[in-house]
Amino acid sequence: MASLSHLAMLAARAGDLATARTLLGDALAVAAASRDRPAVVQIETHLANIAQADPAAIPEARRHGEHALALARELGQPYLIASSLHALIHVAAASSDWQRAAELAEEASALCAMLDTQPPPEHLGAPRMKTGTPPSSRLHYGAMQADSLQMLCVARTMLGEPQEALEAERAALAIRQAQNDAVEYAVAVAFGFNEGQYSSGLIRALVELGAYAEALRVSEQRVARMRILDVPYRLC
Repeated sequence: MASLSHLAMLAARAGDLATARTLLGDALAVAAASRDRPAVVQIETHLANIAQADPAAIPEARRHGEHALALARELGQPYLIASSLHALIHVAAASSDWQRAAELAEEASALCAMLDTQPPPEHLGAPRMKTGTPPSSRLHYGAMQADSLQMLCVARTMLGEPQEALEAERAALAIRQAQNDAVEYAVAVAFGFNEGQYSSGLIRALVELGAYAEALRVSEQRVARMRILDVPYRLC
């Protein structure tokens, strides 16, 4: 079951979403049959992450995500609640449900901040689609917190709250810039991508508030940083 889940997430990261969903469906059937409720939460969270990439599958993604969150709350396991919240943020955003996305992002970022002070759970897990880190990584909760704050920025921007968006994006970028010791190449690239993404969000929020001089300064810093990190797709 764990192997199926891991292979599915690797397939998803390689762009083979159909194979990933098939493998996760098989893993979910095994977990349900064995009544392994924590595994059901993890697999449905993965399904929500993957299904949101297909606009036609958004209702399916939301169904999996909401069920995973409800079950995680029943189990009372904070790390499962955090991961399911994180997945649902992106599903809500893909549905343009910005109020729901903002609520989920606020709860997820607060919970991840608390979990970041604790050792990671002692189990293997597939790398997450958005953060590039597995749950066993000590960088995992900080990565989820930063991504949740970045999505909070997006949601607040879409809700017409640029000041709140700016504060969330500053916090996300500060967390990402502090995580400068990702030794695995794939994680370092994911974090570099995130840093460019968060800088872009910060620039948008500054422009919305008319802080053009600071927006220009952040833009110049972003370009210089992306050149150092060799992330060409973030230079555009």
